[in-house]
Order: sequence, then structure tokens, then C-alpha cells
Amino acid sequence: MAESGDGEAMEELAKRYADREDAETAELWYRKASESGVVRAMNRLGDLLEEREDLEAAEEWFGKGALLGDAYSMFSFGFRLAQRGDTADAEYWYRKSVELGEVGAMYQLGYLLETQENLEDAEKWYRRAAELGSTYAMGGLGTLLKRRGDLEQAEEWYRKGAELGEEDAMGQLGYLREAQGDLEGAEKWYRRAAELDSTYAMGCLGTLLRRRGDLEQAEEWYRKAVLNGRTYSMNSLGMLLRDKGNLEEAEEWFLKGANVGEVDAINTLAYTLNNRGEVQKAEEWTRKATEQDSDYAWNFLGNALEARGELAEAERCFHRAVEAGYKDSLLALGRMSQIRREMVESELWYRRAAGEEVSGAESALKSLELAVRSAEMMDAITFDTFGWTPTVNEENLRAWRGDHATLVERNIATDFDFTSYDEEELRAEFGDFMEQINSPSFDVGDLEIPEEFGKLDTEHFPKQSSLLELERFELNNAKCLFTITRHRMQEVIHYASATMICFAECFWLLGIELDEQELVGAREAAVARFEIDARDSGLPESGGSDPYDSKWDGLIPIEDDPLTRIRQLTKILLKSLALGETARRLEALEGDDDE
Repeated sequence: MAESGDGEAMEELAKRYADREDAETAELWYRKASESGVVRAMNRLGDLLEEREDLEAAEEWFGKGALLGDAYSMFSFGFRLAQRGDTADAEYWYRKSVELGEVGAMYQLGYLLETQENLEDAEKWYRRAAELGSTYAMGGLGTLLKRRGDLEQAEEWYRKGAELGEEDAMGQLGYLREAQGDLEGAEKWYRRAAELDSTYAMGCLGTLLRRRGDLEQAEEWYRKAVLNGRTYSMNSLGMLLRDKGNLEEAEEWFLKGANVGEVDAINTLAYTLNNRGEVQKAEEWTRKATEQDSDYAWNFLGNALEARGELAEAERCFHRAVEAGYKDSLLALGRMSQIRREMVESELWYRRAAGEEVSGAESALKSLELAVRSAEMMDAITFDTFGWTPTVNEENLRAWRGDHATLVERNIATDFDFTSYDEEELRAEFGDFMEQINSPSFDVGDLEIPEEFGKLDTEHFPKQSSLLELERFELNNAKCLFTITRHRMQEVIHYASATMICFAECFWLLGIELDEQELVGAREAAVARFEIDARDSGLPESGGSDPYDSKWDGLIPIEDDPLTRIRQLTKILLKSLALGETARRLEALEGDDDE
């Protein structure tokens, strides 16, 4: 009969070929039956075409069945329209289908309405479909109820779906049981879903096992998840391997996850690269994570930009992090405001952080209070700097950064004894101090210095220090001391200048440090060559070959001579110094009678 053109017979023949898994012949007869107007054949043909991803042709046949009034065709046609983004027409056909009682259309209509945040209508259609036996709708209804906080009802519907074999409902039921502390129940449902090839459940089971210390089983399930296409678990697998010490393979999985756009893997890869010193690569990956509006990535990028002095851009990133839900960035925004000396704004950010119970917020509020109280004192010293960027504005401390140097201003209340103002005595005291901190048995607690300096990290103290220059001068009623020092840090040398402005009640310390550190002193070598050439030429001796004497400034290009550079920066700083009103009101430090 099929050969004679009977559409029903054609469709029956097609079904027989399909049962024998002869898809090609089945499709041939389904197509013939569809062309003769058999709607069931149109639907089966549409399903076959969809399975082999010929979506345009599938949509065409579902559309023809929909126009003929078939409920399943309307549902399938609506689904295809929704998949390509035509949600308005999709909703129209879903509603036409549900009027004819199509349960699948009820579920899909509920899902579509949920994505549009029409939660009340979404729940209505999920319930109708679930009550008619749709396990998908049971899971969907459970998720909607969980979303609004009704965990008891959510669990009820997840359990109904799970007991009917719905793997997504099993996985979600496992998640609820885990959240409520029932780890045994969670593992049971995760395993049942994972054995039905739910990659979500595989990943969740891996994490549950990892948390209880069963790393071998956890790794097994993570590997099954990623091999079955769960890219999200690539980061979890990488972190487990990292914990086990398999760093090379761990990074391979971070990279695989990052390359397919998994934001957690991108962030972990960036963190790994940054810790290894590959800062530029880390930032490149972090910027990719910010394209997905990752709150962690925005905060990470903000910290990186702040570290190199790009404060305006850093602050923008911290704002984006807070908007995306990263509460710790509230502290960073408070810090940014404080650097800009916007103390009221800073307090608002810190109080918001405290309200969110961010660690360190209460401490930041206390420090801000102290900083506000000391602000008048800090403003007492005024000077024109070098157009550098402010990077720190904390209690009793301000700092600015240039391309290769840092300027720091610190105010310290003290009973510092500076009545002896003899330059030679100061040199001797300075020498004793240097000798003390260069001693192998040095302990910062042994120093008689203000409490603020007692927090110094002795691991970063130089291995060897020497005083190159010392000069005393007066500025209004303040007695001042200027020094340049040379430090050996392991195998490199480093220069710093310090200007101490002393009153009876307090002193200010203004310091300049260069970033670069020299392995070999080009200046020393140039002075030695000069002396050798002078002797060889029979010229008179120079009167001393101390390479750190300022008379040798300019012997080599300034870019090769950090000592000359720091002298020039200090000279500009000293010329620009002025005392504000607060400093002029401070009690002058009295010197010896001969002063």
C-alpha cells in the first residue's frame, strides 16, 4: 500500500525501518508520507532532521504540522523558534499547543516565561506540566522554588522527579541535601545521577569527595565529567591536581578551561601566572575574565593596576567588582577614596564593607579615624613634588610614585632626643646605628626607635649599609637632617635619601628611594678607570678616589648612575620644602648653647 501512495502506510513502513535502525530508508518514507499530508510523519521527519542537526529543514516540517493544527508540531515549531531567539513567536505557538493539552509545551512555556522573569506565570505552567507527569517540569519547578527560597517545596518536587528517573532532578536534590548537611543523602543522589551520565552530578560528586579527603575518587569523577563535556570541571580537576602536587598537569587543565571560556579556570590560570611572575600574561587572561563580568577578575585587575600606580583605572575596576557582587572590593574603594583624601567618601565605603561583614573593615574604619585626626599634622609639610602619582594615604603616611622612584612622607609623634646637633656626633651615632643593624644577631626590638618603626620586617633589611652624605640645616623653627645612604641587598646595591624635620613634639621623615638596583657599580668602575688613566698619563692625583663623592657626579651618563639621580631628586625636594601653619605652631627643638 505504501508503494501505491497511501500516506498512512508510508508512515507505518517508515516506523518499521526506524525500528531496524535504518535511518536513511526511514527518512525516505517519512518524507514521502509527510508530502502526502500525514502530520505524524511530519513530526517524525522533523525529529530525525533535528537529530542530525539539519535545523532549518526540521523547522520547516514542524511549521507545516503546526499550520495543520497538530499540538506536538506547534510545540516543536515553537521550540525551534525559541532556539534561534524568536521568543515572541515561540510563546505564541507554545500557547496554541498547551490549549490542546501538550505537556511538553507547558514545560517550555514555563521555562520561557522564567527567562523573562515572569515568575508567577512560569510557576503556573511548570505546576500544570509537573502535575501531568513531566519530570522536566518537576525539576524546573523545584529550581524556581529554590530560587525564591522555598526549599521545602523545592525538595519535594526534586524528589518526585528524581524518583521517576529525572537525572537533573537527582543532581539538584543532591545539591539541596548537601547544603542542608546531609552528605550521605547528597552522595546517594549525585551517584545515581552521575551513573545516568549527568555531568553536573559527576562534578558535584567529585567536589563532595574532595572535601572529605577522598582525592582518588574525586579525581576519577572530575575526569569523567570533563571527558563527557563538562568544561566547568576542568578548573576543579586542575585545582585537585595542584593540591596533589601535580602542578604541570594542573596548569594544563586550567589552560584548557580558559581556552573554552570557563571563567573560573581563567581566573585560576591568571592567579597561577601572576604568582610565577608572569604578570603581563596574568593580566591578559584577567581581562578576558572581565569580559564575562567576573567579580573576582575585576578585583584582581584593580589590584594589579593599583600596584603600578594606575589609580583611576584601578578604582573603576573595583567599582565593577562591587557591582558584580565582590564585597571585598568595598574595602579597596574605601582605600582609593582615602588616597584621594576624600575621607567622608572613604568612611562610607568602609562602613558599607563593615555592614557586609567584610574582614578588615572595622580595622580600616579605626585607621581612617586616626588618619583624619592626623590629617592636619600631615598637611603641615608642603612642597612641590615631581608630578608623581599618590599611592598611599594612611595614618601618618603618604607616598607618591614616579617611573623609577618613590617619595614617602611620614609623621611621627615622639620624645626624640635631638638636642645634640653636632654634625660629627650625628655621623658617629649614625655609624653606630648602621653597625648595629648590620650585625648578624640584629633584632629590631633592640633598637631605641619610635614604636611605628618597630613593625619593620627585618627580612627586608639590607645586608650592608653605609652613610654617604650627612648635612644639617634649619627650616624656620625646625632643625633638619639630610642623609644619603647606600645599601647592599644580597648581590645588588640600592640608594636612598632621607630628610628628617625635627620639632620637640614630633618629626617628619621624607624619603626618596629608587626602584632599580645595580649588580655592578658603573660609577665605581668609571672612577677607578679615571684614576688609572690619570696615573698612567702622569697627571696630578685627584685628591681622593671615593667613588661616592659628589665631585664624581656626571662622570658617567645619568641613566647609568642612580646616585647622581637621587642627589638631583633630593635637591629639587629640599628646594621645594615649606612649612604649613601647623608646623609653624609646633614647639621648636632647642639645641645646645653654641647653636
